[in-house]
Amino acid sequence: YLHRGSFKDHRLNFALGAFFDYNRAIEIDPSYAKAYLSRGILRCTKMNDVYIGIGDLRQAAQLARRANNNDLYQAATAQLNQWEANNNPQPVKKSELNLVSSSLPKIENPVIKVAESSTVATVVLPINRQTIVYYNTAWSAFSLGNKRQAIADYSRAIATNPNYADAYFNRGLAKSQLGDIKGATSDFTAAAKLYRQQYQIEQYQQTLKLIRNIKSRRNTPARKLASLA
Repeated sequence: YLHRGSFKDHRLNFALGAFFDYNRAIEIDPSYAKAYLSRGILRCTKMNDVYIGIGDLRQAAQLARRANNNDLYQAATAQLNQWEANNNPQPVKKSELNLVSSSLPKIENPVIKVAESSTVATVVLPINRQTIVYYNTAWSAFSLGNKRQAIADYSRAIATNPNYADAYFNRGLAKSQLGDIKGATSDFTAAAKLYRQQYQIEQYQQTLKLIRNIKSRRNTPARKLASLA
């Protein structure tokens, strides 16, 4: 997920997609310092979310120091010093995260677990191996320009896990690039609903922004929709 996020970030300039992948990398391994560093830089430089980004950079520096990774620690510290010097951030408190979570409806599902750190609160959903296979195959097809095959494989991933918000989002992106604006909007809307139900607040908010942009730019060529995030 880190490498795929980096590809979306630096090669495709697809900030939202990169953000989702960095999140997934951190969900899988909460001690993944490089993922925190990448997400922090992305937030500060491309997502206008500097204060939360600084929290990621601080976490990356702390984790790198604990792991005795001096190169990564220096890189994270350099970024942290740069952004702190210009922004004087206030730390995000867990009480604030609790307020965000309490404003959303409760999910009656015993398999859902809420994972919290100093900067993020998300819901971790179990994903079976077959879903991951279809999802990764879809991403490979998408990155090679085969949007129709990507849509088919994302649909298979969704069939094996109807709660997989990222699959809906990426299928919507593929549809948008084929000119299926109605289908893309439907998938983005489904993704936003799932992100909200799963307490993935930032993904939910960013997806809503994308939907609003699409609705306000009905005449925008499909090939440009990826840049709307």
